[in-house]
Amino acid sequence: YPKNMKKNLDITNGIFFSQRVLLELTTAGFTREESYKIVQKNAMQAWKENSSFYSKIVSDKKITNKIPVNKIKKLFDFGYHTKKINVIFNRSLKK
Repeated sequence: YPKNMKKNLDITNGIFFSQRVLLELTTAGFTREESYKIVQKNAMQAWKENSSFYSKIVSDKKITNKIPVNKIKKLFDFGYHTKKINVIFNRSLKK
């Protein structure tokens, strides 16, 4: 993926991954409302402090008591969002 895209995503301090964290929390047994509050609190702290959303998430005992850190780390993989990028580009360029 283009370097600019990664740079732009880095500006969000990883908050870009909040949807995946939210879904994982609901899978781990939190209600959608609880999950949203947990993600929102950590995202707001990361944004205000200009710090890493990932570090906020892995420091939150509410989360790490239910989801192992190595599983959380996988949620923050850019590859998940870009793995089909070549297929998408090829398909759109053929039109």
